[in-house]
Amino acid sequence: MADGGLLNVKPGTEPAQAVTADPAKAKRLVGSSSPSVNLTYPAAQYTNMEEVAQAVGASLEEAGFKVKYLPVDYGTLVKQVGGKQIDGLYLFAGVPNVAVPDFFASGFMKTKSITGNCPDPKIDALVAEALEQDDAAAAKPIYEELNTLGVVEKHCYVPLYKQVYNYGLGEGVQGVVYGPLNSVDFTNTTR
Repeated sequence: MADGGLLNVKPGTEPAQAVTADPAKAKRLVGSSSPSVNLTYPAAQYTNMEEVAQAVGASLEEAGFKVKYLPVDYGTLVKQVGGKQIDGLYLFAGVPNVAVPDFFASGFMKTKSITGNCPDPKIDALVAEALEQDDAAAAKPIYEELNTLGVVEKHCYVPLYKQVYNYGLGEGVQGVVYGPLNSVDFTNTTR
């Protein structure tokens, strides 16, 4: 089952609604037509990406699709996604360098965004409304509505999983810098 949340970027947060997979319904909808679908992915960019692509493709094939796997280098994928040149589905990691829901809402959901997968005036208006709120608590229900629209209802995005990194430091370790953009700098680390 896919993770239901695109905008729940802070660790430990969960969306109000999630996608519920229904393989039998998918197979009925596809029927005997066996449509072809391209699945583009950055073969060597992320942990186990080849296996992830094969698992996604297998699910599509079980529903009756003919899947054409298109492994590309990361630079090509970014160019194709940003240039709206993808024909079919693509796997693309989203890293919330700034752990606020607007990172994905403005960056990926709006009509004029990096990917533009959810061209919808209602989504554009909700993103703007969320940004107008005085604090995160006031914006939260708007982002929940955006999550539900983009992931659960429109399926513009289907987040597959979250990869979480944890760092443990031994006694006496110094010089590790935690950056404001979700980065860790070990350059000057000593013990």
